[in-house]
Amino acid sequence: MNGRTSAQSFVSGPLSRAILRLRTQRGLSLSALAEQSGVAKGTLSNLERGVGNPTLETIFALSRGLGVPIGELVSSEEEAAPTFVGRDDARHIRGVAVELMLYDRFASTGSATEIYDFRCLPGNRQVSRGHPGVEHIVVKQGRLLTGPTSSPIEVASGDYVSFPSWGEHAYEALDEVVEGFLVIHYPDQASPSVALAVDSLDSHGEQAKP
Repeated sequence: MNGRTSAQSFVSGPLSRAILRLRTQRGLSLSALAEQSGVAKGTLSNLERGVGNPTLETIFALSRGLGVPIGELVSSEEEAAPTFVGRDDARHIRGVAVELMLYDRFASTGSATEIYDFRCLPGNRQVSRGHPGVEHIVVKQGRLLTGPTSSPIEVASGDYVSFPSWGEHAYEALDEVVEGFLVIHYPDQASPSVALAVDSLDSHGEQAKP
C-alpha cells in the first residue's frame, strides 16, 4: 500500500460542485486555491470537472485550505431549493397573548434555528417558565415589553432584542398589537422546539395590569 487512503468514488460529484461553489464565492482562481490548499492546480481542475478519485488527503487539504468542514465538501445533499411557505401554511402556535407561526426550522452541526412570525396581543401578559435556546426578536409594529421577568426591556418598532430563554421571561404588548419576527437559536440541535413548550406558554398567561 502507498499510505494514501482513497475516498469513495461517490464523493466526486458533490466535491466537484463544492469546489466550484466555494472557490467562486471566495473569488479564488484555481492557481490561488492550489497555493492556499497545497493541492496541485491540475488535480483541482480535474476534481472540479468531476474527474478522478479524490484521496482523503486531498479532501483534508481542501477542507483546511477553504476553511470548511469535510462534510461540506463531500455531502451528497444538494443545495436547498428556494422554500416558500404561505401564511396559511405555516404552523400556528397560540398562547394567551402571543401568536407564533413557524415558517422554517433548520439544523447544522451542533445547532438548530427556528424562524417565526410573531404577534403579541394587548390585554394579556404571556409568561414562559423558560425553554432551551436564545431568542432574537425584531419588532416591526407596536411596543413590546419582553425579556427576563426580572429585567424586562421595552422594544419599539424597528428595534431588536436578544436574550437567553432558559429562565422565566415574558411578552406584553404595551398598546396596539405587536408584530415582528422571532428567531430562536438552539446551540444544541437536540433541544426541543419551542412548539413543544406551548403548554407552558398557554398555562402561564396573566391579565395585563391597566
